[in-house]
Amino acid sequence: MGCLLDYRVAWGGDVTSINIKGPSHLNGIIGKSDDQIAEYFAVDNLGRVISQENAKWSIDNDNQNDVATGVTINEDTGVLSIDENATNGTFAVVCTVAGFNITPQQVQLVMTPAPTPPITSWTIDGPNQLTASARVANPHAAEYRAIDNNGNLMTNGFWAVESASLEPLVGVSIDSETGELSINNNASTCSFFVGFSKSGYVPQTPLQVTLTVSEAPLPPITEYTVLGPTTLTATTRVANSYVAEYYAMDNNDMLATGGTWALVDDASSPPEGLSIDDDTGVLSITDAVSSGTYTFKVTYTNDEIVGTTNTITLTVSEAETL
Repeated sequence: MGCLLDYRVAWGGDVTSINIKGPSHLNGIIGKSDDQIAEYFAVDNLGRVISQENAKWSIDNDNQNDVATGVTINEDTGVLSIDENATNGTFAVVCTVAGFNITPQQVQLVMTPAPTPPITSWTIDGPNQLTASARVANPHAAEYRAIDNNGNLMTNGFWAVESASLEPLVGVSIDSETGELSINNNASTCSFFVGFSKSGYVPQTPLQVTLTVSEAPLPPITEYTVLGPTTLTATTRVANSYVAEYYAMDNNDMLATGGTWALVDDASSPPEGLSIDDDTGVLSITDAVSSGTYTFKVTYTNDEIVGTTNTITLTVSEAETL
């Protein structure tokens, strides 16, 4: 600091005191610098502002309980600045004028968050490509969020989905409050829009999403269930090329094909003249079948996996004679 002229010599002996004029309470914005948050002046008892040549400025934190940081003052102009790291606290503004003992100005600095700009727009955050397996429901397929122009999550709005084509949207729904998307087992490949709306705000562009549904791989076949009638009747001397038909379902509830059908003994043997088509499972009978009650089973075999019916009972009665 340079040598200061004695203010009394410069201005006369009528000057008896000098005081600092400037704010004792300052407000700053957290994370934001301010090159001229305040300006301080030295004023004598006659109301005159002390010139830069006669006054020098500084900051004193030595006797403060809660020291503010990030504060500087221009030693010539008395202009106070804060940087982006400034914190809440107190400090003293000191003015030095030759020949005078000037009381420092105590200053309280309060840093507050920057005011949030108004919400003018938002974007939908979430996947725009989804995959699913046919006939497989997924109640938690995806979750969508609305992020406003301030980078904040929007709440208390309304979520909706809408088909992106003329075809109705099937198998896709969204929780109107949470934005959680669900896919049920009726969904198919499609394109749709995910939208968020909020009362009092202009609607924004929805997010277009493509859903690709592929066939789910089926579990391996481990068993067959053979279905068909278990009680049959016939008449002697009457041929019937279609007494009954049997079919097999695998463990995936799919109709079995490509296997071989056969008759097997149960308590008694199938009667002579009774046969089953080994390709179609159609049971037929000739006119050579004798009267009586017979029991047997029908089997279906495919790739060494065998399915068998419950016991089948065939009752053959004598044909009436004319």
